[in-house]
Amino acid sequence: MNFPIYTCIECGRKYEQDVLLTRCPYCGGLLQIVYKEYKLTLRDIPSLWRYMDLLPISHREKIVSLLEGFTPLLRAERLGKIINVKNIYLKDETRNPTGSFTDRGTSLEISKLLSYGVRKVICATRGDTGASLAAYAARANVEAVIYVPKNIEMGKLYQMAMYGAKIILTNNFIEASSLADSHKLETYVFKPSSPFYLEGVKTIGFEILEQLRWAEPDFIIVPMGNGGLASMILKAVRELKYAGLIENEPRIVGMQIKGQDSLIKASKGIIKKLESVREFRKVIAGDLLIEDTDLANYALKLIKRGEIKGYSVDKKSVIEAVKNLAKTEGIFSEPASAVAIAGIEYLYNLGEIDNKDTVIAVITGAGLKVPRTIIQMLEHRKDIGELIRAVATGKKVARIGATKIKILQLLKEKPYYGYDLRKKLQEHGVNISLPTLYQHLEELEKLGLVTRSERVMGKRKRVYYIITEKGLYLISAQ
Repeated sequence: MNFPIYTCIECGRKYEQDVLLTRCPYCGGLLQIVYKEYKLTLRDIPSLWRYMDLLPISHREKIVSLLEGFTPLLRAERLGKIINVKNIYLKDETRNPTGSFTDRGTSLEISKLLSYGVRKVICATRGDTGASLAAYAARANVEAVIYVPKNIEMGKLYQMAMYGAKIILTNNFIEASSLADSHKLETYVFKPSSPFYLEGVKTIGFEILEQLRWAEPDFIIVPMGNGGLASMILKAVRELKYAGLIENEPRIVGMQIKGQDSLIKASKGIIKKLESVREFRKVIAGDLLIEDTDLANYALKLIKRGEIKGYSVDKKSVIEAVKNLAKTEGIFSEPASAVAIAGIEYLYNLGEIDNKDTVIAVITGAGLKVPRTIIQMLEHRKDIGELIRAVATGKKVARIGATKIKILQLLKEKPYYGYDLRKKLQEHGVNISLPTLYQHLEELEKLGLVTRSERVMGKRKRVYYIITEKGLYLISAQ
């Protein structure tokens, strides 16, 4: 077996013992796994375990797998026409067992823990990692205890619950992380900086190059929170280079969203150090918030050295990317994934990407995992927002006939009282009696589409009918 060596990225010390290490025993720095030999014989296995030669597993009978990895690399021609980049490929990680790229890391993490006899794992999470950990823990018959903030996306919470994890709700992620850490003397506490987890993540890079038949793309663009995905794809590329399978390194770009882009700000000197973990209001991609500052600081070093590039895009472009990706390529991604698509357009407009470049975008997670965020993105759409609100609230969907639509269209111009409104309808070819008109108006009022206002005209009172905002919204969607 190609036995791995733990190397501390801070002090450089190496550890060759076959022990469960996640931090340097000397300085507490992050550990990275290196290999004595870089030889790769592909196994005929439809999962990430086809790359077993360059994975740190010594007890192969302990492998815990749900056939993660081996996800498709899809040519995105229609999307490319919108962005004006011809050769866009999508690494569709939504196909993984729990709908996220994190399944790769979790498969290796749980496999490694099982080989060391660990029967309980604890973690703090905002979503994807916890859902994945719960699934693989269930597969391995390992107890999972997961601390989550109260603003967690329900889709991910449902997954954890169905997989049988013990879920503990906290006020925010800082509290969740602190409570999880309080157990580290009694059992294993998982963090996304685990070298085993990261080794599983790096297999995305192996697959991209194999699927391109070892022809290097010009760019690999990924979402970036802690920076682990970008740094591990860089590691994968270099391991393939050491193995003699490729000659050149593609440019690896990590994309963040403005407002939660402290890695980019720190790399430019805008802030002196990375912001500590915090909760952001109106965040559309909670999984891109920094959870592990040590892992993020490593990515920051790589950005400063120019080994990976980092950029940020605005929230509006990310939302547009979610829609374009779904409508053109049939992939429904969460906003954290679509930041890679927004990044392609941003870099093209910046002149960094040529329209003939081969560009890979890693789509890290599925949109169905973040229903609250997707609802917020869709509820203002005229063609679907009312439907979504009706389904979400359980309200009946109003069916509005042609006569009522015409009444609303006239009321949009100005308020009318009954008799005058009937005359106006007749001018538009709608002949109804006054009692019938009042019946229509009463029904529109009950639906909240029309309201009334009494006005004194000399000695007479007249009831004027006024279209409401809801009524305006309805007819604008017609």
